[in-house]
Amino acid sequence: MSKLTESFEKFDNKQNRYLKLLADIAEFELLNKDNEILKKYRQLLKKKEDIEKSIKEDKDILYTQMLEEDMDLLEGKYINVSLKRPYYKTDFDLTQFKKDYKPTSSMYKKYVKQKLVKGNIIIKDPQKE
Repeated sequence: MSKLTESFEKFDNKQNRYLKLLADIAEFELLNKDNEILKKYRQLLKKKEDIEKSIKEDKDILYTQMLEEDMDLLEGKYINVSLKRPYYKTDFDLTQFKKDYKPTSSMYKKYVKQKLVKGNIIIKDPQKE
């Protein structure tokens, strides 16, 4: 058995355990839907999600107001907020460069270099495809 086959089987089994765990969690929640402790826990999770959503909205408002009032720093009892202002970034228009300088030209060869991009794997659940 090759190392790749062995690694894939190990990973495949781990994914299977994960999917079974998700199913077990769903079954547990269904069987214990009347459990008061579980209800309280789910309520706490819901509150957490609501607060996170509210915080995101508040951050957007603070950003806009800090820009309008030219404020770079707000210091509070629990947090400090610093403003990261929008800025212009210099970018290279490779498409236009390729139109102006063909790959066989010396200018193209001088400035365009190939670089190896690290590979990756994509994980998909075959049962969901």
